[in-house]
This record gives sequence, C-alpha cells and structure tokens, in this order.
Amino acid sequence: MEYSDKQIDKLIKDVYNGKYSGRELPEDLYFAIADYLKKGVTKGFSAVTTEFSGTQQEILKELTENIYLFAGAKTYQSVRAMEGLINEEGELRSFKDFKEVAREKYNLYNDTWAQAEYDTAIGQAQNAYAWSQFEEDKDVLPLLRYSAVIDQNTSDICEPLDGITLPVDDPFWDTHMPLNHYNCRCLVEQLSEGDITPKDEVRTRSETAREEMDDVFKSNPGKTREVFDKEHPYFTEIPKEDKGWAKENFGLPVPELETDEQKLQKAIDNIKNEAKVIDDKYKSIFVENKIEIDNINKDIDSLYAKYNWTFDGNERKKLATQISKLYENRDAILLKRNIHLTAKQNEIGELLANRNPSSSFKLNSKKPTENVLHTEKVFRKIVGDKMPDTEVIKVNIKNIKREYHIAGEGITINQKTSSSTIAHELGHALEHANKKYFEDILEFYARRTKDDKVKKLSDIYPKKAYGSKEITKEDKFNDAYIGKIYLDEQKKQYATEITSMWFTNVFNDLHKFIETDFDFFESVYKALNK
Repeated sequence: MEYSDKQIDKLIKDVYNGKYSGRELPEDLYFAIADYLKKGVTKGFSAVTTEFSGTQQEILKELTENIYLFAGAKTYQSVRAMEGLINEEGELRSFKDFKEVAREKYNLYNDTWAQAEYDTAIGQAQNAYAWSQFEEDKDVLPLLRYSAVIDQNTSDICEPLDGITLPVDDPFWDTHMPLNHYNCRCLVEQLSEGDITPKDEVRTRSETAREEMDDVFKSNPGKTREVFDKEHPYFTEIPKEDKGWAKENFGLPVPELETDEQKLQKAIDNIKNEAKVIDDKYKSIFVENKIEIDNINKDIDSLYAKYNWTFDGNERKKLATQISKLYENRDAILLKRNIHLTAKQNEIGELLANRNPSSSFKLNSKKPTENVLHTEKVFRKIVGDKMPDTEVIKVNIKNIKREYHIAGEGITINQKTSSSTIAHELGHALEHANKKYFEDILEFYARRTKDDKVKKLSDIYPKKAYGSKEITKEDKFNDAYIGKIYLDEQKKQYATEITSMWFTNVFNDLHKFIETDFDFFESVYKALNK
C-alpha cells in the first residue's frame, strides 16, 4: 500500500492530538486503502480477460464502489482502534508509548490484514467475472462443478465440496461460490452435461462448510457484485451511535465512477483534433485500400485495449502519445504490411510450384478421382514432413451427401467432391496424426477465441441443418463454423476446424484469404512450416 512512513507518523500524531478520530477520518489513508484494493480488483479481472462487455463493465464498476465503502469502514475501524490506545487504564499515555502501540495497530490493519484483503480482491474479481460467463453460456453449458485443489493444504471447508455438480441457477451457488475463505484456491467448472449431485448429498457434504465458513464468504461476488460482503466485521462492528454515520461512508467521498468505455472515450476525444489532420491525409488510402486500413485500425484498437486500465497520470499520457504515434506512422505500417502480404502470397505460390511432394504418408484409394490426385499432390507439398511416415490415409468414395473424416478410418467423399473439400478432410487427418502440430493449432484457437462466449451453430445459422449440440466460438472468423468445438468425454478438445478450414480457404481463394484474415493464414502457415 502506498502510504509512506512520514504519512504514518503524521497520522499517529494527529490521532493523538485529536485531529483525527472516528468522526473525523484522514482522506489520504482512505484513498491509499481504496487504491491498493482497486489494484487487486483490476489484477483479478485482467488475469482472465482484456475486453469487457457492458455487463462486465457494470460488474467492475460495482465491485469498485464496494471497495470504496470497504475502505471507508476500514479507515474508520483502524483510526478508532488507534484512538482507543490513547489512554491506558484511565491514564493518558505518553506520546512515545502511544506511537509504539499505535504503529503496531496500524501495521496489523494495513500490512498483515491488508495483504489478505488484496488477495481476496483479486480472487473475488476473478470469480465475479467467471460468474458473468457462466450466466452467458448456461444455455449450452448448464452445469457447474465445484473443483477444490486436493493436497495437504486443502481446508475442511473446501474438501467436502469438491465435485458437487449442480445447475447454474441452483441456489447452492449463492453461498458456495469461491472464494470460501482467505487464500481459497478453489474453482468452479462449467459443463455441458454431467451427473447432478443429489440434494441430500449436497446438504450432507456442505454441512461442515456452512459451520466453518465465515459469514463474509457466504456469498456469490458475481451476484452481489461485492468484493467484501456486508457481514464483514468492518461493516458490522460499528457502535449504534455511528450506524447512521456509516451509511454516509463516514463522511468520506466516493468518487463518481466511470466505466472504462467512458474513460476510453475521453482519452480518444483528447487526441481527436490531432488525429483529424492525419485522417484527412490518409482519406484517399481509405478509399483505395479499405481492407488494409481496417487491419491497421484493429492495431490501434488493440492499443486502446492494452491500456484499458491505465488512465491515470503518466499512463494516460502514455496512452495518448502512443496512439498519436501510431496514427502518424500509419502510412509506414500500411506500406510494410502490403509488402509483407505480397511476399507471403508469393512465398506460398512458389512453394506450391516448386516444393517436392512429401513421401512421408500415403493416400490409399482404389479408384482415385482427378480431384483426389490433384489434391493429394498439392496437400503433400504444403504439409511436408508434418504427416508421420507411418500414416496411411484411406480415401473412401461413396454415394454420400456430406463428406467426413473418422480417425483410423480415413476420409469419405463422393465422385464429385471438390479439391477444397478433400483438402478440408485431409486437414482433419493431419490434426489427428500429428499431436505436436495439433498443440500449436490449439494455442492459436485459444488466443483467437479468448473471452468469446459459446454459441450454438443453429442459433447463428438457423437456416442450416446444424444439430442442437453443435457449438462454437465465432471470434471474427469469416465463418463461425471455423470455431466449432469438439469435446471428448473428459471435456477435452480433440479436434478443430482450424486446419481443415485453412485448407478450404487456401484452395478456394488464396488471395482473398490472405487479405481478409492474415492472422489466421499466417498462424497455420507457420505451424505447417515450423
């Protein structure tokens, strides 16, 4: 906490002299406590996401308001505790003696307890955000499972709760959503299906938790939108005569809180005049090459997001300076990007023209069509040694409407299947055959879909024949199907549409693919040539 020894000494002196008391509190201590705990909330949120919807912005705002109320109550309690040390057994202490015992009391509140409170702010913020995601995704992921870390440090509160599985809307989560004690390490997992724990068993297993758990943790921060529950002793242990004073936050100011979207808008407005000149300069480029300018604008937006939490003092100046610089360098960025795109397109074009086909795997087809033969040649050139030399991919040609791949059984197509679709199914085979390559693809998928909520494909494309259990994270792919989720019985992702749709795009229109989603193209391209 940023409160210097000089400030502490002055605080202790002012309490002793009567300047500060339970009815006259030091604002500098109050704001130091609030700022310290706000950093915990920010750290908690930032650990799980960098972009927030309107709902999550509101959650963050309400958590921050709770921090100010908590800081007010803590300031009141700590000053009142020091004030109570002025006299010892009815006799006035000397200032020297008071300073020593008051410093110990200050350290207890603002060192020892402050660290636990900071860690709690981090954990409660993370779980408040997690709850907002649970609510958003409950249509396709309707169950929650309590997951405790089981080791020698597991508490008597958490151990019996481990594995309890209940619907998102079950009232159990109103009082048992982590954190359930200080330094709690438990998580809650969201599931699409599972065995619901019987009510009697839940009641029996949670009995110890109810008895051992402090009232301050019998809440759900995602629902109450509070880091510190109203049952915390700072709020409850207030003399009757000061209850009304407490409702006014002990006379301490609660700043008008803005969402980060509002702060961001202010920051943008501050540089708007400077940017206008630069925007006019590049107006012709907007017309001539809109796609490339859009890509650069995404870079600018990502810089805004990067400083989403740093709008005070020097960081805010840094934001304005960097954004202005990015605007000023946009012509250079555009030029470099065009050169890079052209080079990459030429590179893969040359690869397809000159690369020796891989002989490290075999396609086994009794009567291969021309499309199979053509696709096999191009596919071999692209994948190189990524397909294990023991792999034999069987090509089954049948009278079917929809092509598919089954691990160990090869791909199944029909006589008229296009090259892009054949390559699509071979992409599935590649992910199955090369685990290291598949890990690279999963890393890309996780990065692109971070914070995207799960949706049903049938909701996105109601006119297409997708099943009710086909789900996706649509990101900003040109087709939401690219983000389709394949989970095994252990809820582990065993396949994606990333490689398969990459080949589809490469075969259908390479130039358009590179222009519209260069990140997708380059990431898989690098994984194939790693």
